[in-house]
Amino acid sequence: MLLDLRREYLRSLETPPDEDAGSEALLRVRAGGLGLLLRLCDLREIVRVPERVPLPGRAGRSLAPVRGRLLAVADLGAVALGRASMFGPKARLCTLRADDQAGVLVESVIDVARGADQDVARALGEGGPGAALRGPMPGGERLVDGARLATLVLQGGA
Repeated sequence: MLLDLRREYLRSLETPPDEDAGSEALLRVRAGGLGLLLRLCDLREIVRVPERVPLPGRAGRSLAPVRGRLLAVADLGAVALGRASMFGPKARLCTLRADDQAGVLVESVIDVARGADQDVARALGEGGPGAALRGPMPGGERLVDGARLATLVLQGGA
C-alpha cells in the first residue's frame, strides 16, 4: 500500500496537471506588514525559525543553522521593502535556491498560488536595477526576485 502511494506521488511530480500548464507556483507570504510573492522555484525549503545569532553592525542580519549549514539570514521586509517585519509564532525561514548560504525571514506563509507565466515574466521585468522587489501581479501583491534577494542577503544591501 505505501509503495503504491509513493509511486503515485512520484508520478504526480513528473507529470504536472494540465490546468497548471502555462503557470508557475508562487508562495504567498507576509513580510514588512505586506503580502508578497516568492516563486517556489527560487526556494529550497521553508522551516521554522531556528535560534539565530545577530551580526554586529549589520541591523536585521543574523546567522542561523539549518540542516548542518550556517546561513546568512535577513528580514524579507527590511531587504525588499525597507520595512522591518514583526515576527511571531507563525514566522518562517525560507532558504533560497540561488545560493545555499542565504535565507529570508517572513512573518508568515499564507498559501501557494498560481501565477500565469506571462504575468510572472512581466512582473520580473519591472522594478529598479538591483532591486529584489519587482512588479505587481494581478492580485496586487508584488513579486520578489529570488536570485537578486540572495545577493542582497549575502552582501547586506537593501
